[in-house]
Amino acid sequence: MVLIVAVLCVIGTQPVLAARNLDRSIGWPGTTLSGYDCYGKGANFGPLDYTDPGATQNHGKYAYLTGGRVAPLKIVENAHFSSSVERLIKGKSSGKDPMGDLDYTLRAFPNHHRALWAMSRYTLRRVRGVKDEDIRRVEKHPGGFAPAECYFNKALVFAPEDPMVPMIYGIYLHRRDALDKALEQYERAEAKLPNSAELMYNIGLLHADLGNIARAEEYAARSTELGYPLKGLHKKIARMKAGDTPVK
Repeated sequence: MVLIVAVLCVIGTQPVLAARNLDRSIGWPGTTLSGYDCYGKGANFGPLDYTDPGATQNHGKYAYLTGGRVAPLKIVENAHFSSSVERLIKGKSSGKDPMGDLDYTLRAFPNHHRALWAMSRYTLRRVRGVKDEDIRRVEKHPGGFAPAECYFNKALVFAPEDPMVPMIYGIYLHRRDALDKALEQYERAEAKLPNSAELMYNIGLLHADLGNIARAEEYAARSTELGYPLKGLHKKIARMKAGDTPVK
C-alpha cells in the first residue's frame, strides 16, 4: 500500500449544512467492514454540523446550548479535541488513550473533519499487524468505542452533502485495502469536489492499486493540472508501465 497524502481542511466555499442538527434518532447505521451491525454510545451533546456557522461561531444559532454566546464547537474542542488528542499523543479528559475524547467529539459533531481523520489514523495503528479474525472478533461484540466505519456511516447519514466525509472515508478504506469500497466513497466525494487536487491524486493512487493504469494517468494529470505538488503517483505509474510494479 502506497502512502496516501491528503490535505484535510474545512471547505472554503459556502457550507452545505446537515439537515439533521440535534437529531439523535440517527443511531449507528450501516455495518463494519466485517459485516457486523454498527454500534456506539448515545450522544451527550448535539449532534451538530461541523460546517454550520450556527454551531461553530460565537453568538451563533446554537450558542444557547452552551448557556451563553460561545460556539458549541469551541466548547467541545476545548474540552476534548486538543492538539495532543488530534496527534494521538494522549487524551485530554480520558487519560492516556485519546480515543475517548475523539469519540465524544464525533458524537457531538459527527462530520468533524479533523476528528474523523484522527480517528482513522488511530484505528489504522490499532489494526496494523492484527489478524483478520481478531479484528472481526472485536467488531462482532458491541461495547466500548464504535468501529471506525460506524463513525463514518453515521457522518454520511448525518451530513450527506458534506464531501469531506466520503473523501476521508475513502482514504481510510484505501489504507484498509478495501479498494472497491474506497472507490465508491471517492466517487461520492468527487461529485461535489471535482477541483480538489488532493482528491484527484488519491483517486489516481487508488486506480493504480486497482491496476487501472489509464484511469490512474487521467487522475495524475488532473491533480497536476490543479496544482498538486507531489509526483509519487506519476512515478508509480511509470514503474507499472515499465513492469517494475505488478499490476493487480
